[in-house]
Amino acid sequence: MKRALTALACLFALPAHADKAQECRTTGQIAAKAQELRLEGKSEKRTVRLVLKEDGLVPPGYEDAVEPLVYYVFLQTDAGMEQDLGAAWEKACLEQ
Repeated sequence: MKRALTALACLFALPAHADKAQECRTTGQIAAKAQELRLEGKSEKRTVRLVLKEDGLVPPGYEDAVEPLVYYVFLQTDAGMEQDLGAAWEKACLEQ
């Protein structure tokens, strides 16, 4: 249930003009960066700040999607962190 709500929050936070493939690629890259930072031991709040500061990662209009995407990454179990969450997010996004 939490994952579904997180995904829904992310979709509402995205700009309406983005094409689906680009939207999914961008949000997948954000999720991948959040996963990298979590694996480095960063806190959820710090991860949000670092993702927003990363040059070229978050295009204008995507800022509001960062926090829910980071939350999604931090919801994952240790076993879930073994997969490529960016690729998984992008694939799931394209299938919707």
